[in-house]
Amino acid sequence: MLAAIALTFLTVGLWGGAGGVYSAHQDRELVSNGVHSIGRVTAVNFKTYRYSKVFTITTVPFVAGDGRQYSAEGRERYNERRDGPRNEFAAELMGRELTVFYDPADPGNSVIEGQERPYAGPIILLTLLGGLGAFGCLITLFGFIGLRQAKRNLQALS
Repeated sequence: MLAAIALTFLTVGLWGGAGGVYSAHQDRELVSNGVHSIGRVTAVNFKTYRYSKVFTITTVPFVAGDGRQYSAEGRERYNERRDGPRNEFAAELMGRELTVFYDPADPGNSVIEGQERPYAGPIILLTLLGGLGAFGCLITLFGFIGLRQAKRNLQALS
């Protein structure tokens, strides 16, 4: 039972954490090496996630180097005390010019400047769940080795 839980923690920690770190790294690569374009915010939505965390989801259409229009979506934490009422904050964001970075080979792969995915969450997931899972696997392994050794010792005595 402990082995199954440990392997689950290890898998979720490694898979989720590594995927999140990779996504955050891709966003920073786009900002560093991508092509930039200017877009205007055309839509602002609010989405509530777990633990009542509210985010603003902004849609920013932009024209890529090939002349076609694409759209980037950004997500930022919303705080009513800091940002004011939702309708006023949304009205303030509408029409705002933002810089979008995109991959010229795949303009649909884009990120809004300042709204890159963070490293912190995935690293915490990787460290905590991956570490707990690895620790549980080691305990299970050492327990298994200890049982085999005890069995050998009992056989040697008889």
